[in-house]
Amino acid sequence: NLRDADLSGAYLRGADLRGANLRDANLRGADLRGADLRGANLCGADLRGADLRCANLRDANLCGADLCGADLRDANLCGAKNAPLVISGLRWVILISGTGWMQIGCQRHSVSEWDGFDDASIAEMDASDALPFWKANKSLLIGLCDRHVHAEEKQEV
Repeated sequence: NLRDADLSGAYLRGADLRGANLRDANLRGADLRGADLRGANLCGADLRGADLRCANLRDANLCGADLCGADLRDANLCGAKNAPLVISGLRWVILISGTGWMQIGCQRHSVSEWDGFDDASIAEMDASDALPFWKANKSLLIGLCDRHVHAEEKQEV
């Protein structure tokens, strides 16, 4: 039981955390590359900037987890509760929650906010790259948000 634990920056590469209770744990910047988190409760966990590449998150509970800047490339999210749609290989990694928000890089906003941003607002996010990226990908990304919708799944206590 690691509920509320402060594991920020911890080196947990390849760790066996199957079924662990990490609810509300601070895992900010933790190295969880290749970790086995099958069935783990990560409800409300702070995973900002965590390295979750190749981590096994099958059937994990991600309800309310903060994934801002987390690296989820090649992570197994099959069956994970409230798992975002992860798009990598573009200028920024994109997370689409399915519950009304989208994160592009470290910019996290509601889908309706993204859809309503004017060019100046987008350009302020990254002066050199954001606006051309958004103009080229907005319709695709908003369309994916409209299609990747799921009800917020019940949090485990």
